[in-house]
Amino acid sequence: MMITIPSAFGLSALAKPLLRILTTPDFVSGSTTVPFVAFGVVFYCFFRTFSYIFQIVNKTYINIRLLSTAAVINIVLNLLLIPLMGLVGAAIATFIAYGILGMLTLIVTRRYLKFDLSLPFIVKSIIASAIMALCIWLINPFEIYMILVTIVVGVIVYFGILILVKGLSREEITFFKNFLRENLERTRLIKRSEK
Repeated sequence: MMITIPSAFGLSALAKPLLRILTTPDFVSGSTTVPFVAFGVVFYCFFRTFSYIFQIVNKTYINIRLLSTAAVINIVLNLLLIPLMGLVGAAIATFIAYGILGMLTLIVTRRYLKFDLSLPFIVKSIIASAIMALCIWLINPFEIYMILVTIVVGVIVYFGILILVKGLSREEITFFKNFLRENLERTRLIKRSEK
């Protein structure tokens, strides 16, 4: 969630500039669908992450039931919303279907394994992500290099705020520092062995 939530906010804020640069003007109007799909994927990540619990308790058939439920909801909502709202209706249908899938997964998995969802962290991540998205919106990049700079600024703002609001504990910060250090060292060793 530490990466998925800000990614959804960032993609939503960068949708129009990215589509303006990477596609023809006809596609730029589709930027209104990006937030619905991006936040729908956040809910889908709940399913992807917690559905492994069903494998642990040997009840994988629940995955099929959950996915089937979400698929039926998506189809019905598409039939209702696309004639009324077009492409935005399809995006809203996807968002709702993924939202229901994520929530049902959380509810059902807690029958088999109690876990801490860490709601305080999720709230802090949403706050940091919203401020990051505001910064991206204010920068409003028009060229590809500015989009890259904006992404870097967004990452710095997000993690800076997350640290300020104590979204990350010292142990987690130490873990990430060690993780980065080990991966950089591993990359150096691979490059040396290739030479």
